[in-house]
Parts: sequence; C-alpha cells; structure tokens
Amino acid sequence: MKKFIRLSALLLALLLVFTGCQSAPPAQEEAKTPTEDSSAQTDKSWDYIKEKGEIIMGLDDTFAPMGFRDDAGELAGFDIDFATAVAEELGLKLKLQPIKWSAKEMELSTGKIDVIWNGMSKTPERVEIMTLSNPYLQNTIVMMTKKDANIHKADDMKGKKIGTQAGSTGLEILEAHALYEEIKDNITTYDDYDEACLDLEAGRVDIVVIDKVLGMYKATKKADIFEFAEEELEPDLFVVGMRKEDKAFAQELQKAMDKLKTNGKALAISQKWFSEDLIIK
Repeated sequence: MKKFIRLSALLLALLLVFTGCQSAPPAQEEAKTPTEDSSAQTDKSWDYIKEKGEIIMGLDDTFAPMGFRDDAGELAGFDIDFATAVAEELGLKLKLQPIKWSAKEMELSTGKIDVIWNGMSKTPERVEIMTLSNPYLQNTIVMMTKKDANIHKADDMKGKKIGTQAGSTGLEILEAHALYEEIKDNITTYDDYDEACLDLEAGRVDIVVIDKVLGMYKATKKADIFEFAEEELEPDLFVVGMRKEDKAFAQELQKAMDKLKTNGKALAISQKWFSEDLIIK
C-alpha cells in the first residue's frame, strides 16, 4: 500500500511538472526591431561621453587653417575653435589628440579618440564605416602648382609628378579619376601636406592635389610661388566622424553644432579664420 501511495505521489509530481512546462510561455527574445528608438535605448555612447566629461578630438596637426600648430607651437584652427564651442555647449571639455591621418579610422574604432574632426571630407566609404555629422563647411579639391607651370585642367596631370596626402580625399579622388590608370605611377603620397608642398616648392613634384582651404592658406604665405589650376577637381564637404554605433552621442553633437549655427557663434569663428561665411546652414 505504501508502495502504491509513493508511486501515485511520484506520478502526480511528474504530471504537475509536465503540465507546468507545457503551460509556461516561451522565453521572450529581446526585441530586434531596427528602429532609431530601439537602438537609442541600448546606445550608451552619450552616457559614456558625459560620464568621462570630455570629447577626445583626433586631428592632423598640419592641416591649416582647420587644425595646426601656430608659430608658438600651440594647436589652433577653425575646427579647434568650433569643436571647443560645441564641447562648451554640451558642458564638456575638449581634449586635442594629434594623430596620423592615415590611421584615423583605427584610432577611432579602438577608442583612442571620440571624433575625427579636422577638415574630414564626406565620402561614400566613410558613410559606410562611421556615423557622420551633417556637413558644416564647404570645400573643394584642387590642383596646386608652382607659378607658370602651365597646368590648367585635369588632363594636364598626364605625364606630371603628383603629390597628395596618404588617406586623404585628394588621394581617393585621384584613385577614382578617369585618368588614374594613366597617372597612378606618378603619384607620391605623404604623411602630411607640409611635406608634399615642400616637394612642390623644390620641384620634386609638379602638382599637389589638396583641399582648397589648406591650399589657400599655403598660397597666401607664399603667393610668389604657388597658384591653382583653373579647373577644380571636385566639390567637397567637411563633416565630423564618430564610431558607427555612437548614434546617441552623434545626435547630441549635431544638436550643439546646429545651435552654434543659429546663434551666430559658428559665423564668428568662420569670419575669424576665413574673413567670410563658409558655414553650411
């Protein structure tokens, strides 16, 4: 009898367990809806920036007048002033971190910097691998030469020695140009545009493909040496680059940039460095 009772109790227990398993709802998976709202809930990038209290700005310290070292060796430039104003608007400090421009993507992805902000152009490749701000400054990629070089249009690159910066938009434009196969063996890349311009001045290259804002700065200092080809290679837009996953941080940064555009502070910075309004509204 005791055996029967024990067996009945065991069967009842198994039945309850089985029934409980059958009636329990299936495990709920975390929602995967790819909406901006759902991604913002899990994106802690803005919390990370606020907690540490600073934005680390990666820049090429030879790219005047966007970010460079002045005669006293201090970092200065339009982008530095603009980024400083944005950081202040967000209640944060700005830390300047000079980097090798060709390694900018690695510096960003490994967390050594939070933004790439130094006259960086918007390109399809960068759209794919970064979160970019809205364009904030108009630029153009041009051919800078020595005076009386008789170089006026893109076709004049044939047979000429061409210099540009490694990892630059100028190089990307050359690589995408219809003449690339014909000119590729005559292209020399440099760690920075300072070296390229020195070689242009010395006659070691005939053309430097360069951002117009930088070329104008160089030409202003050496107006008796440098000039520009009449044909410009391609219009260009400057943007700020952030990690692809840092959507929340990018949103806050953009709000601050937009506010500076509307309250006149961005205009004042542009007039300081360019004596005109180059801000894209």
